[in-house]
Amino acid sequence: NEKPSAPVHVIIFTNRRSGSSFLGELFNQNPDVFYLFEPLKALEQRVSYQNLQVGRDVQAAPTLGDMMTCNFTGLRYFLNFTSKERLHRTSSRALSSPPLCPTSISPSAKLQGCRELSPDMVSDVCRSKQHVAVKTIRLVDIKSLASLVRNPKLNVKVVHLIRDPRGIYNSRVNEKRGEKGAPDTVAEQMNFLCKREAYNLQVSVNLYRVGTSSVGRSPLPWLAGRYKLFRYEDIAQRPLQQVQLLYDFVGLPLPSHVTQWIMDNTQADGDSSLYTTSRNSSATAHAWRHAVPWQYAQKVEGTCAKMLDLAGYKRAPSEAHLYDMSYSLM
Repeated sequence: NEKPSAPVHVIIFTNRRSGSSFLGELFNQNPDVFYLFEPLKALEQRVSYQNLQVGRDVQAAPTLGDMMTCNFTGLRYFLNFTSKERLHRTSSRALSSPPLCPTSISPSAKLQGCRELSPDMVSDVCRSKQHVAVKTIRLVDIKSLASLVRNPKLNVKVVHLIRDPRGIYNSRVNEKRGEKGAPDTVAEQMNFLCKREAYNLQVSVNLYRVGTSSVGRSPLPWLAGRYKLFRYEDIAQRPLQQVQLLYDFVGLPLPSHVTQWIMDNTQADGDSSLYTTSRNSSATAHAWRHAVPWQYAQKVEGTCAKMLDLAGYKRAPSEAHLYDMSYSLM
């Protein structure tokens, strides 16, 4: 395959517990891609709590723009944070491999021998790759990406990853985060999440129902050809087909290395993989149906009715339907 001449800048726009670590790996495993895992976490810590949502979204675009053009000069706070945060550092192969680390460090390993990240070093490593990809759960409004998508110096592709909110609910309850993970608390969180997702789906895809299928209408003009919606469940059920769609959308050849990584991490035997989408990934995607009590499934369905409809998810007509895996909720 000939390598594309124009650099591609991928933004994975998503929510917590939506399978985004797995989706991010589909770029992280590509040796031509400089991948950053949750690069806005450091920005989030800098923005005052009261203005978190507004301040973060306003500052996010220029911050991501600098990262995508490999300009880390003004991002020392990000480099200081990422140098010490093991998860963020090791989740980026570029930041946890030579020359920044003595050998390639796995996500579960310590950062022994890894150098403090400096603007010059990271900018050089970034420039040594052809493309840049970032994954973030820290943006509220997809329209905050408009200036990046419109920037003629960039070639931005927005990958919008969503997941059935009932599955997100179950995943968050099972995180064991004390009171934060209490069923009623998480059910409240779903209210905010689903309102935001319904809004983002409306402005970006503008889906409407025709019979039983969702049909895409004209998106925002600046997103035309630069936006694609992916559902976690589709990726889990057909990972090889979906990764081909993903790479076709961003305009990159799909390396065999990435395909092999998917096969290793969706059908592997032995211990469950680090990723939510692991082993029998199709069963994993729908396991929540056996775990969520009917009353909470109903609660989330009520709160998230609009988002479910826009995204093509179906409500369970009864408790029996919820637990009957032969009845599709997609």
